[in-house]
Amino acid sequence: GLFSPVLRHAPRPDHAMSAPIIGSRIDLISKAKIRYEGILYTIDMENAQVILQNVKSWGTEDRQTDKPIPPNDTVYQYITFKGTDIEDLKVAQAPAQAQQPPPPPQQQQQ
Repeated sequence: GLFSPVLRHAPRPDHAMSAPIIGSRIDLISKAKIRYEGILYTIDMENAQVILQNVKSWGTEDRQTDKPIPPNDTVYQYITFKGTDIEDLKVAQAPAQAQQPPPPPQQQQQ
């Protein structure tokens, strides 16, 4: 199905199949060959759509297309992509919680 490339990357506890990738940075290429980058907000299995948050459009870059689109500096708060509009979708970066710095060392009491 549409979402199998995404879910392949994630461990699958039965209670939360998509939880590990919510909050991940996602690279999504639309059928129009435009690459979008944003944070995965939700996957709506029922309506076969993906909602990204803080989305930036990188345009068509070097992909073959009849209508080249330049990158756009606008950051969109949310964009909903229908499954039928998505050509490719991959996790660019896992959620940031995994990369928190260690807590500062405890001060020694004199």
